[in-house]
Amino acid sequence: MMTVERKIPIANLYYLLCYVWDVLDDKDDTLVAELEGLTHVELLAKVLAVSFQRLWRRGLDRGYRTLEDDLRSPRGRIDLPRMVARQLERNGRAACRFDELGHDVLQNQILATTARRLLRLPKLARDVRDEIVAIDRTLADVSTIALRASTFTQLHLQGRLRRYRLPLHVCELIHDQLVIDEDTGDVEFRDFVEDPKKMPVLFENFVRNFYRREAPGWSVKRDDIAWTLTPLTPSAADYLPKMQTDISLRGHGRTVIIDTKFYAKALVSRYDDGAEKLRPAHLYQLTAYLRNIAARGGQDRRAAGVLLYPEIKPLPSMQYEAEGHRLTATGVDLSRDWRTIHNRLLEIVAAA
Repeated sequence: MMTVERKIPIANLYYLLCYVWDVLDDKDDTLVAELEGLTHVELLAKVLAVSFQRLWRRGLDRGYRTLEDDLRSPRGRIDLPRMVARQLERNGRAACRFDELGHDVLQNQILATTARRLLRLPKLARDVRDEIVAIDRTLADVSTIALRASTFTQLHLQGRLRRYRLPLHVCELIHDQLVIDEDTGDVEFRDFVEDPKKMPVLFENFVRNFYRREAPGWSVKRDDIAWTLTPLTPSAADYLPKMQTDISLRGHGRTVIIDTKFYAKALVSRYDDGAEKLRPAHLYQLTAYLRNIAARGGQDRRAAGVLLYPEIKPLPSMQYEAEGHRLTATGVDLSRDWRTIHNRLLEIVAAA
């Protein structure tokens, strides 16, 4: 992945993730100076710690949970069958079920569980570890839970829970990349930047949300494109694959389709002369988008297409035209300063 020739600076990775999660309002520019020298897992731990402190100052969310206990002073509802079965009356106790208001709710359980898992990592910078220990201590009365991918979909981060968005997004990425050995209990972090499945998704979401935030006058979304093929046999239409763009921009009387490709090498050498060429599959895919979306008519009839790569080494901007569509293959250098990256992404759309 990004181990070839250039790497994404840790500060740029922080900004990129803020766009991925659409939490720019929570972005802390003063934090950038503290990120230098951190590993990628330490970056996530640091952002978790800082966002948790902000959350704590505003007040952690609370909720009611139902408890059962045998009490001398009855409280809540009396569970008579349990009292009789356990002969509690002889000991002057009552079996009670009652609701208690506290911090032991799902969103805080995710934070506490993630902090405790991070503390099991063998290597974590001391100052970062101390900040995660502080989270664990603050949430001492919050339960550890079995985290699964479905756990994160149970929460709708709107309204009062909106302030949890950044720390919970961090927790989700940490959960995705932590590997726990069930036999030994050892915990290992898989670097998401080197993950061939994770980083392409992050790169795509970064670019899409960047344009949503930073490109005035453009509407930005994903497009489902219908095939212009006419089925000639029964049920043939059911077997057509889904065609969905990574990013579709419409505005200023134009349509631009961007297909992001997070590859260490945008160009490949597969020929006898050793010459580097664009990947054929990438060209086929983008031209299929353009050809089929043109059937919608209007401004889509002359939609432009962009193949966008992270620039590992200098990549020329290559432009072509086919059937009335302009197609560009180009890159953005994620190792540059953030203002340069910002301007480059805007230039790519303007020139498409």
